[in-house]
Amino acid sequence: MIFNPPTLTERIKWRLKDAWEIFRYDIPHFFKNLWRFRKEIWKFRPWDYNFNIRMWRASLFELCEYIDKKGLEIDETRRKKVYYMRRAIYLMDLIISGDFAEIAEQRLGFKYEIYPMEFEPYVGEDGEEYFTLKNNESDEVREKNRKLFQEESLIEKEVWLELFETFQGNHFKANFYIDSSLKGKSYEEFMDGKGIINWWD
Repeated sequence: MIFNPPTLTERIKWRLKDAWEIFRYDIPHFFKNLWRFRKEIWKFRPWDYNFNIRMWRASLFELCEYIDKKGLEIDETRRKKVYYMRRAIYLMDLIISGDFAEIAEQRLGFKYEIYPMEFEPYVGEDGEEYFTLKNNESDEVREKNRKLFQEESLIEKEVWLELFETFQGNHFKANFYIDSSLKGKSYEEFMDGKGIINWWD
């Protein structure tokens, strides 16, 4: 087979086509994305994972809305994917806020008891007067608050594990080659909606 190098005219046509696509598609999408992610870009800082989660959450929201309203996939599997995308967004909202206290209080059936800060004076070894934070908590209140804080930590762990389990899913193309139980099954039968690798249209 003989390879014929492109002519000058063909190369110019390709360059013009590339330039057309940049001005027709890439630049408009760039400005749309600036507007779409303006809040996340404005607040982004490079020193904390929370900012990464905010960006990821914003992009997943856009994907979810697109698939939900414009997706071409049949409802049976599309709705499953949209459900788990919305679930992932909810979990990311919990991580972003870091507020697991209300969930812990609902689970345990009692609330944190917080007392206003109060300082009391004491005389140090050097004879100078200092102030220390006064502990107004009873042993019972302290134990309740400890249990709530512990429950918050467990909830945070549960949220992270569920989020990444939802992203991971358990259905990959490789499964068709190594899992004999999938032989003869349709996509609708085994697709449960999880797995970010499956969230596309």
